[in-house]
Amino acid sequence: MTNTEAVEAIKKTCGAISAEMLKLMPAVNGVADKTMKDELLKAVFELTRAVETVKKLARKAETNEATPLT
Repeated sequence: MTNTEAVEAIKKTCGAISAEMLKLMPAVNGVADKTMKDELLKAVFELTRAVETVKKLARKAETNEATPLT
């Protein structure tokens, strides 16, 4: 797999994950227990942040093919 193919695969997968994650908010909002809802919201936020980090690194890999991601 080339760098370009890898980056495209990462971007495609992140897009699919993001689309599925949109389904989480209505479900979380439906949870009756406030404490549980708050914990779920924190976890969803962390998931979102992690996916955005992966997307950012993929963009960096795409634009700086010759340099490492560090």
